[in-house]
Amino acid sequence: MVAGCYPCEMNARIDDLPPRERVHAEGGWRIAHAFNVSLPGWLPRDEQDALALRLRSAMATAH
Repeated sequence: MVAGCYPCEMNARIDDLPPRERVHAEGGWRIAHAFNVSLPGWLPRDEQDALALRLRSAMATAH
């Protein structure tokens, strides 16, 4: 962990984070809601699509 690194600090206490800070966590990646940013998204579009497909599949099997 890098001292003063916000993402590092959040990742170190992932189990205690509110849902907005852990929308999805897997394999060293953590997706969180971003507020007040100028970028429309942090993931390339193809990765967003792949993640959305996996999440939809997981939700479908959970119900």
